[in-house]
Amino acid sequence: MKKWVKPFFMFFLVNIINFTSTIPCNISFAGEITWQETAGPQDSCVISIVIDPLNPSIIYAGTLINGAIEGITCSGKGVYKSIDGGKIWSPINIGLPENSLTYMLALAPTNPATLYVATATQTHDGIFRSTNGGETWSPINNGLTTDGRHIHVEPIIDPSMPSTIYIGTEDGIFKSTNAGDSWFSANNGMPLTEILIQAIDPVNPSVLYASPHYEDEEGYHRDGGLYKTIDGGANWQPVNNGLPDITTSESNVNAISIDPINRQIVYAGTDGGGVFKSTNGGESWGPFNNGLANKCVLEILINPASPAELYIGTWGDGVFCTVDGGGNWRSGGLLNSIVAALVFDPSSPSIIYAGKVESGVVKGVINKATLNNSIIPMINLLLDDPS
Repeated sequence: MKKWVKPFFMFFLVNIINFTSTIPCNISFAGEITWQETAGPQDSCVISIVIDPLNPSIIYAGTLINGAIEGITCSGKGVYKSIDGGKIWSPINIGLPENSLTYMLALAPTNPATLYVATATQTHDGIFRSTNGGETWSPINNGLTTDGRHIHVEPIIDPSMPSTIYIGTEDGIFKSTNAGDSWFSANNGMPLTEILIQAIDPVNPSVLYASPHYEDEEGYHRDGGLYKTIDGGANWQPVNNGLPDITTSESNVNAISIDPINRQIVYAGTDGGGVFKSTNGGESWGPFNNGLANKCVLEILINPASPAELYIGTWGDGVFCTVDGGGNWRSGGLLNSIVAALVFDPSSPSIIYAGKVESGVVKGVINKATLNNSIIPMINLLLDDPS
């Protein structure tokens, strides 16, 4: 979310949520997770996390500025970096604008010193690139329109061709085939242009999904449906059969995730309708919400080694987990938290990081033996001092 940071969230009243530093969890899924606070970024509203695949001790976090969400104080200062697995965080913002609503991150998988950060500023500062692990940043906006420099989602990098990048903007989707040196529009077939969610097939990167939005009379951003391309953005077609009616608030698609083994299986997280699943590449969808109710889903994370194991981050309800492809969901802890980002440690699928909008990055350790044996124990949610 990710893509989750949409202007309509600014109108949510979240003061009814009681944020606490120690939260008992009395419901689990088929596995045990122990959560620990990292050392930060302190009091930062974290919405984006990327980890160096070659050195998992290096973690980057993108944040919100204060005032981005009503009722929540954010003291973040752009992009942060940790080189010791989250024990110490430092801001890395040389060259970045100071007034961006969001800082959304992407990392080049084959060259992790190269990062991209998308911003959403009143002055339309656009997208920035670093080639030295975030020490310095430079704008790369050649070919972007003015509204194309207002971005609410992470850049999407082609996993097989890292020089190919997609960004969803307030003026549609733009594509680069030269690592961001120049951009061109890739919107044919899109009736609306403000893109607030996108995902790429990890095996066939010519296949992407995107959700355009529009602003209603009250200033809320509403879903314009889900679209799919099979030719790298040259043409888009709607794939909405079975998704919530786009005239309802529950229809907003906040997260999309594609099964890395069976790419016909796609999951969509919605604003208030929980999780929907397609088993035919988006041609039709159905709700998969047993145990989930009508949660607002901000992030969907699939275990690439075991794709029936999923984790979702929600607005105000923490993390939920499933081990049967969404057939049954149980709480995974972090109750009462807004979890906007989830990512596995690249060296271990037993370690998961979560970005909390209220209080930075937390680290979870999953008991895989318990998970694989399908034993359902209790979770002890431990928010320990990392020292």
